[in-house]
Amino acid sequence: MYNNQNSTLADLEVYEENAKPKQGRWIDYVHVLQPPTEISWGFGTVYIDSSIGITYLDIPIAPFKLLKDDVSAEFEELPTEAVPGESVRVAVKVNSSFIDSVSSKYEWTITRVSDGRKITAAEGLTFSGHGTAESGTVKLDRNQSRILYADFTMPDSEVRIQFNINKDGKSPEEEDLSNNILDSYPKAIKLVTPEELPYNVLSKRERFPLNQGNSHTATVTLPRSDAVWTSNTTGELNVTNNTPTLFRDHQVLNNPYINESDTTVTRNPIFLTTIKREDFGDDPLNRKWMKPDPNPRTPIQRIGTVSQDGSIRKNYKYDRQVCSTDEDGKKVCTTVTETGTATASFQPGLDKKAFEFYVYNGEKDLAKPQYQNKIDNNTVDSFKKDLFWENEPYTYNVIRWMYHLDEEGRPYQPSGVKVDAADYGVAVPGQYKRTFTQQASANIAWKKEKPMAEEYATARNAAKDRKNNKKLYDKAVFATDRDLQKYDYPIKSGYYFNPAGSYTFTVKTVTFKQSEADTADHRDLVNALIHSFQYETNLIYINAKKDAVNIKNEKLSPQGGGFKAVPGTLTYEDPKGVNGAVLLEVKDRNSDSKRYNKVVEPIYFSQDQDESKTHPFWKKVLEGYSESSTAGSNLYYKYREFVKKGEPKMYKITETTEVTIQINPTNIPVYTHASMQNGKYYVRAWVDNVKLSKLTHAYNKLPDLQGIKELEQIEVTVAGSMFDDLNN
Repeated sequence: MYNNQNSTLADLEVYEENAKPKQGRWIDYVHVLQPPTEISWGFGTVYIDSSIGITYLDIPIAPFKLLKDDVSAEFEELPTEAVPGESVRVAVKVNSSFIDSVSSKYEWTITRVSDGRKITAAEGLTFSGHGTAESGTVKLDRNQSRILYADFTMPDSEVRIQFNINKDGKSPEEEDLSNNILDSYPKAIKLVTPEELPYNVLSKRERFPLNQGNSHTATVTLPRSDAVWTSNTTGELNVTNNTPTLFRDHQVLNNPYINESDTTVTRNPIFLTTIKREDFGDDPLNRKWMKPDPNPRTPIQRIGTVSQDGSIRKNYKYDRQVCSTDEDGKKVCTTVTETGTATASFQPGLDKKAFEFYVYNGEKDLAKPQYQNKIDNNTVDSFKKDLFWENEPYTYNVIRWMYHLDEEGRPYQPSGVKVDAADYGVAVPGQYKRTFTQQASANIAWKKEKPMAEEYATARNAAKDRKNNKKLYDKAVFATDRDLQKYDYPIKSGYYFNPAGSYTFTVKTVTFKQSEADTADHRDLVNALIHSFQYETNLIYINAKKDAVNIKNEKLSPQGGGFKAVPGTLTYEDPKGVNGAVLLEVKDRNSDSKRYNKVVEPIYFSQDQDESKTHPFWKKVLEGYSESSTAGSNLYYKYREFVKKGEPKMYKITETTEVTIQINPTNIPVYTHASMQNGKYYVRAWVDNVKLSKLTHAYNKLPDLQGIKELEQIEVTVAGSMFDDLNN
């Protein structure tokens, strides 16, 4: 041990056994190089200045437990921080250096720092290990540690852990009670308050000082007073990101590599990182929404830790003399330079941070607006009918606005990240497509543009006045006999009775389309109404072949000296009558463009967060608006939808068409058959039902559109024939 001079100094007496130094205690002369622990040996060095020069002696230092009979306790496991709701375990290790087994009383006291109230079983407090109750007795054997555990759920307060063993020193009796009592306060357990990240945040840049804001310090010392430093202090404080899937893109600031002259080194590192929503299982930007939809009021929590450790080192040297005796018995001394490296460690640090992301990605099914599907005034007597139906649906992609926040909580544009608005907003795809629909409608109104009464008025009045002017009998020859004037329209067979009348209907439709073009909905409804018009009479006519025919030029069968009256009907599809003459013509937009009118109103939308740029009709089907009864989504969850940029435009199309159906507009003479029997005959204009279900548009869900039983009808009385007039 004597600097490799055991043999030389073996017989040299330095101190008598159990003697003390001339001044002070031995401990004052021991340079501690390795401190002892409870169970491991340490060592130090005593440097001796003797007549033969300076030499040294290594001194072993016994473990604490070998010094005297003692019961001690220490924290084996003690978290410095915890998050509310986190499961916490504290472990205490109890040791005894008594040769014989002893039993000692122990007691836990675990309290909330905020109000001093004890943690109870209601907060999950349990005890296990070698002590299963809050207080009790534990049996201790020499060299055998006993571990006692306390588990609980971290409350919303810092927690103080107190533990004692053999508090009064009576069982067993011991002198040193300083290591019998443990108290975590104020070091632990600190409350980690989670940082809440709102519903509309994609990421948050975080900056925080490490080691709970305390400095990391390490100091190296020379092993002896005559030693000198020979180098700079070097080393490193290592910072380890223990949760790289939470702390993204991290940087450590204010922690340069150590290379300086000072023996005491201090570091105050800053940790910079990004917390991303996607690392919490919700990635709406990439269409990976959290499934199933979480409770929006219960945040998703993650906890991360950053640990710190490290050491410093510094080289030193000192000179010492080594003496020996030469062959002549003379003492020869030489100076030897010894070198070494002093080291010191930074106190390990651990920082725990908790983050909570709130998640809300929209409601799958919004309350559907209620639209009417009905026909008002749908009777055979009504000339005006109003149709209402739900417009066909159109599906649209939507977006919501979300943000990346900087360290101050302000929106910003991270490097390499695309933003879509001047306020650094990011247009994030909505989880659910939204369906646009609206109330569509049609108004149909029929009128007698020029009724038969008006068409035949000139001739009828001439007959009533017994005028004999052929020009006055422009459309029919009515009987002038006084006894026949009691009838509305008296005629004698064999004279002409030209079909006449003019009828107009107007159709106004309101539909919603993705194009400004004329709609097939309107066109087909107009055409269906044109096809539904009927002009019908059972008068008997004569054609160029001298055949008795109905108005359709269909040959009639003889009956009772005359002919059987069979009604004939003129329609748009079959407008030809007696002798194949066209007796029904339709005036519509094809004949006059002014008969059609169209007004186009854009149902505007925009991604812009200025909601005035979104039409109220859209707000009925998008989430986050009072119009759709979902304003709470915006108020409570910062969720409001906008139609995605580039989606097809939507238009309200209001179309109006006026159609006039003319009967015999060129006043072609049509003669009745002279053998037509006396009696009552009719002429009527009417409208057939329209089976909307057979059309391909959204109004096909409506019932049949009832026609009009009688647009107009006149009764023609045949009394005699033209031969009566000839014979008179």
